[in-house]
Amino acid sequence: TIAVIRFAKTLLSPAGVDVVVREGADSHTLRTAVAFSPESLGLSHEEFASLTWLELPSA
Repeated sequence: TIAVIRFAKTLLSPAGVDVVVREGADSHTLRTAVAFSPESLGLSHEEFASLTWLELPSA
């Protein structure tokens, strides 16, 4: 239900991390799960703290 995608720096974009959840998933619950144990997804606490969370409108 959760995927972490890491991006390396390129000429056009900085390095970064995306956390993607399945469509229709309860993003608040999943965000709480990631906050509780970011290491289980390969994220440090610092990386978790730096994430910007985007909420897409429901279809």
